[in-house]
Amino acid sequence: MVLAEVEPTSDAAARLAGWASRAAAETSAHPQAELDLAIDAFAEAGMPYFEGRARMRLADLLGASNAELATAEAATALRIFAALGAAAQAAQARALLDRLGQSAGRPGLSRPDRSVRPYAR
Repeated sequence: MVLAEVEPTSDAAARLAGWASRAAAETSAHPQAELDLAIDAFAEAGMPYFEGRARMRLADLLGASNAELATAEAATALRIFAALGAAAQAAQARALLDRLGQSAGRPGLSRPDRSVRPYAR
């Protein structure tokens, strides 16, 4: 599922879908900023699955250019998906961590964010 495929049901959901859509677009001038906005908004709205998907997209976008932050975002997404019981998405997060050269058993923390704390173990 692509983040932009979410059917907005409110103004907030429409804004979230817009940020996610722009961030996912290859032509976005500021995909990292758009993803940061989407992550914060999904967390605030209590939408952890979509927060995790946005974190995965950000980790993939950052890749080797900022491996430390990419690893932290992927690890946070892994914890979110594991807490939700989303096995397929957790496996994708583990694979991304492996591509980034990190062990999925020792994930780091991303930026301090109150929305992440319930998912961290």
